[in-house]
Amino acid sequence: MGNQHHGYMIWTQPSGFSNVSSMDFDGTDDKVTIKNESNFDFVTTNVDDAFSLSMWLFPTDLRSGDPLIIKGNSDANSSARGWDFGVTSPGNLYLQLYDGASTGQYLIKYSALNMNIFADAWVHVAVTYDASATAGGINFYIDGVVSEFNYDSTVGGYSYLNDNSTSVRIGEKDNVSANYTGNIDEVSIWDKELSAAEVSEIFNSGTPADLGDHSGTANLLCWFRMGEDDATGADGVVDNSANSNHGTMEGSMDSGDIEATFPSSISYTWADTLSMDFDGSDEFISVSANQADFHFNSTPGAGGDDSPFSISIWAKMDDASDFRMISVGSDTSRSWTFGFRGDDRLEVWFNSE
Repeated sequence: MGNQHHGYMIWTQPSGFSNVSSMDFDGTDDKVTIKNESNFDFVTTNVDDAFSLSMWLFPTDLRSGDPLIIKGNSDANSSARGWDFGVTSPGNLYLQLYDGASTGQYLIKYSALNMNIFADAWVHVAVTYDASATAGGINFYIDGVVSEFNYDSTVGGYSYLNDNSTSVRIGEKDNVSANYTGNIDEVSIWDKELSAAEVSEIFNSGTPADLGDHSGTANLLCWFRMGEDDATGADGVVDNSANSNHGTMEGSMDSGDIEATFPSSISYTWADTLSMDFDGSDEFISVSANQADFHFNSTPGAGGDDSPFSISIWAKMDDASDFRMISVGSDTSRSWTFGFRGDDRLEVWFNSE
């Protein structure tokens, strides 16, 4: 057997969470309203301004047209039309921009990932817009990762956002039959197109971050902790940015809807709910077909160049002693191995030919 070349990664436990509450929306008339500010229109002299929206969700009943956050009216023919971020059938995120040049016109874009897989689980969502007046300028992020788009459409044309004098609303829009059901936490609005790195900074590997320390905090228009230190009145929702754009709980929503529920982990509801239990003795899964594909070498056995590859696995360990999780080859002729060392580290090692 050839020489072994070892590498390792230090494995550390995730840190604790900084927030301890969120707000529960009943899907009927619960909403948080933010007073009208021209800064939320995101249009200046018939030219769009860039903006981004971010929040944590724990949806319990996703339906077509569920609003997350909206400025104005969702009727393209209304003089109060604006912008609308939500979840539509069959569960995709969408951003709709209503045209200010003519009624009945709008631009809409949908994310590819179906949000129904996140029912009864915390998920971070964000949308960014670069002010280009095109669908290509809109990006969706789910748990800090950009999501491919599913579909976009421009109806009648789109030039720039409609300037309106209505409030921003979280969890509700004008059609009260399609309001958000579940918990919402850490809502923020930014007057810039956040970069992928800046969205990842908000997601913070699944731990809600202090946006006052965010690298883009100068562009933070408002930040609602959704239950943390809310003290602007009996139904007040504090803006933790420097701009005092405080919100108000309306409908049947009150302080009783502040719950000790928060993004403690990223737990997905997958289509399957099973895993396999290995006894640590002689149980394993063998893949016999197309073995050469797993050597990741241009000419296996003949000294060819390595090819790039990645490994991903979910594991729940009953015994943290040395063991292999996945490997290629036999004990006497092994190509590569990915496993766990008893000294708290993951390790990958390769055998040269």
